[in-house]
Amino acid sequence: QLRSSSTIHTYSSMIAQLLHHIKPEKLSSLDTSTIQNYIKKVLLPRQLASATHRQFIAALKSFCSFFKVIEIDFDQLPYPKKESKIRASSSINPSPSPSVK
Repeated sequence: QLRSSSTIHTYSSMIAQLLHHIKPEKLSSLDTSTIQNYIKKVLLPRQLASATHRQFIAALKSFCSFFKVIEIDFDQLPYPKKESKIRASSSINPSPSPSVK
């Protein structure tokens, strides 16, 4: 699948940060547990937006599909909760109409 240069740059930066943090001796040493710990100890404390967290997972999936030696069970990784959208109309309380005399 083709990706834009911006996406490639973002994904590369995210994976570079991961590799810099965990410093694996071999790519094959990356596993589900290592990624879970990275997410819990590095990404979650930063309180990143859910979209950024999901983007990291997408970057990791692309990275793993390129380097076939890495086997990660993505179903075991913590995903961000979906952000609920508050309807604008439910948060607006119309003020009562002034009484006409």
